Amino acid sequence: MEDRDTELLARAAANHLYLAQFESFRATLLSLRARNPDLARAILQTLVSLNGRLDNILWSPHSCPSPSLLAYLSTLELLQFNHDDAVSSLWRFDPDSLRLRVEFSLYVESITSKLKELGGGGGSGESESLLVLGKLAELGFNRLRPDSIGVDERENGGRVVLEGEELMRLRSVVLENAVVFDVLCVGIYRNKSRAVSVGMTRV
Repeated sequence: MEDRDTELLARAAANHLYLAQFESFRATLLSLRARNPDLARAILQTLVSLNGRLDNILWSPHSCPSPSLLAYLSTLELLQFNHDDAVSSLWRFDPDSLRLRVEFSLYVESITSKLKELGGGGGSGESESLLVLGKLAELGFNRLRPDSIGVDERENGGRVVLEGEELMRLRSVVLENAVVFDVLCVGIYRNKSRAVSVGMTRV
């Protein structure tokens, strides 16, 4: 009976997920966690590691409008589990680094969506900015992939190359979204600082 209930809860969670009904998904997942915490944790880890990029989701502007927001909300739920188990069982970095990486993807996606809405696919300058933001989005996506997946197994070899000249194409976008980019820079600095301190500790 318990296995049957677990299966029904997992199906209900999947249905809510594909309808982008995050609050209903969260409530169902909490019930699933009470019965099978490993399965609930695995579902959240999968959503985060894919940065919310699932096929056929009917994104909802009222509940969950985008993949990166789904990944961010899933991260918040994942970190309600034991921090070490929730993160170290799949990734090599700590919970704070995971949160910063997910926030990075969310900010890039937000700026990209805003640029598309304002410009409507306009001039070449906007198109170039969108291409660079696309590369940043892929960079954020690759940094969320599990460490168990080797670089060669990742799409495009897991490498995203961004030249300084390309980043300069974001000048106008940076000026228009100065607060968001300031937060991004702070997050990157904190992430690098944590990586350095962890490396020194291991040495």
